[in-house]
Amino acid sequence: MADYAMELSQRHFEQITGYLREHLSEIFPPHMSMANAYVQTQLQVDMARLQEGVRANRELMEKQFEFVERRFEITDERFVALDKRFEADATR
Repeated sequence: MADYAMELSQRHFEQITGYLREHLSEIFPPHMSMANAYVQTQLQVDMARLQEGVRANRELMEKQFEFVERRFEITDERFVALDKRFEADATR
């Protein structure tokens, strides 16, 4: 079986890339460019939704962190009160 692969130089890749850029509209039908615009629009909408979701999650996490911080403060106050009771009992 014959081996049809050939080695392409960087110059060949640049020529192929240039040709494709110049003739892309001829290669693909016009509805492909419209589909591409639709896909880009959908990606932008999805990205906006994702950003909104991340922002909402961040706000929720901040509220939860504040709640946890407050719970730690309450627990610390209880330990301080308990320590004072033990110290008072120990001095008797």
